[in-house]
Amino acid sequence: MNLSNILEHFSFEYPFVFLILILFWLCSRWCPARTQAIYFPHIQTLLGIKAYKSRWLSILKWIGIVTLVTALASPVITNEYKETKKSGRDIMLIIDSSESMLQRGFDPKDPYKTKF
Repeated sequence: MNLSNILEHFSFEYPFVFLILILFWLCSRWCPARTQAIYFPHIQTLLGIKAYKSRWLSILKWIGIVTLVTALASPVITNEYKETKKSGRDIMLIIDSSESMLQRGFDPKDPYKTKF
């Protein structure tokens, strides 16, 4: 299967769940961060870290949010199956496991051997 064929049969079961991303984006813009409520003994060390590490943390946070919302939207690949007529043979193996198969003495070389 090539990529265009996969994308042709790809859909989301609950696409409206992606609207939650707007809520996350609005909250990231206008909700204040509550970093002061968390006790961390070495906060001064973290405040001295360069800005690019903070940017990576933000990127990783958004990747996590988007993948979580994508999983909640339930991605689905639908395949169409074609019913084809094929000729074949059914083979069955039937084993008698009743009590009569536990009888002994039918093999002259081994009198303790059962029929089973």
